[in-house]
Amino acid sequence: MRDRFFIREPPFTRWRNPGNARDARFSAEHGIAPKIEVIRADQVDEAYERVLRSDVRYRFVIDMATL
Repeated sequence: MRDRFFIREPPFTRWRNPGNARDARFSAEHGIAPKIEVIRADQVDEAYERVLRSDVRYRFVIDMATL
């Protein structure tokens, strides 16, 4: 289960496989990367509210140096 993320969806759970080594290699060879928005730790609540409003264009990444 090394390459899987746990997603909790009440009242059940499911597993999602986001890709494999071949996909990662292809992406690296072709310069494909996700678009991200880096946020500070104190912006997590605001980011979550944006997710609820569907006001998110990129993946949120928390800057761990701001903890």
